[in-house]
Amino acid sequence: RTGGGYGELTCQTCLVCLDALHQADRDREEARQRCGSAAAVLMMCRNKLDQVIEQAYTQHSFRPIMDLACKEEAALAAYERAKTQLAHAEERCSALRLALAYEKTLMMAGPLPRKRLN
Repeated sequence: RTGGGYGELTCQTCLVCLDALHQADRDREEARQRCGSAAAVLMMCRNKLDQVIEQAYTQHSFRPIMDLACKEEAALAAYERAKTQLAHAEERCSALRLALAYEKTLMMAGPLPRKRLN
């Protein structure tokens, strides 16, 4: 197998494995959902932090802000990781779809000359 160990291509035929393509689509969709969830958590943390900052300003007590700032920082890190995973999943899907389109083009062009076969 080639393609980074993901099973996208088989060595003998150099064809895209449709199971790998479908799995890549599922992985991409799961990454999108994780990214959306992480964004929602981050937004909730930021909204809560904004509320606490306003309250702390009026009460002149900033102690509760530190805990929320740490939570916001962790949520931001989780969101950044989810965005990176989504980008990798989208790249993988795009590469597999491009390879599949190339294979279809080759198949439509007709059989390969015998001397090009393994």
